[in-house]
Amino acid sequence: MPVIAVEKPLREKLGDEGAKALVRLLNDSNEEQKTDIIKFVGEKFERRLTEEIKSLEVRLVEKLANLEVRLSEKIDRGDKALSEKIGRVDKTLSDKIDRVDKTLSDKIDGVDKTLSEKIDRVEIKLSEKISNLDVKISSVKSELIKWMFIFWIGQVGMMLGILFAFFKR
Repeated sequence: MPVIAVEKPLREKLGDEGAKALVRLLNDSNEEQKTDIIKFVGEKFERRLTEEIKSLEVRLVEKLANLEVRLSEKIDRGDKALSEKIGRVDKTLSDKIDRVDKTLSDKIDGVDKTLSEKIDRVEIKLSEKISNLDVKISSVKSELIKWMFIFWIGQVGMMLGILFAFFKR
């Protein structure tokens, strides 16, 4: 908080109590302005952050829904292929059971590997999106702080201008 000194001519006209009251008024006004600005910027940042989080949640739900649909389609295709193989296995039961078992194991491993890779890619993309959001939040925060300081400097300059104009008289 800047120290405000009341010059002697003004102090003589206002008196000691009047000068002290003027200094208190200016200090209170400055503190109230700071508080209002910080509150406004905080609320704006909180609103923006909430909007971004909601947007991210919507996109995540959409991606998960798409992943579930694709997984269901692959399972349906796998079920259809399995039913056809079981029909053929009925004809030559003993020899083909071993081959079908091996084929199913390989396909399950392949599907498991593919699914694991896709889940890993989704997790990586999600991590990238979250880190990008963190960077954006940091950038917005630093911009807000920069503009707050610029505003405060302007306010101090304005107050000094008013005081100089007031004391020149």
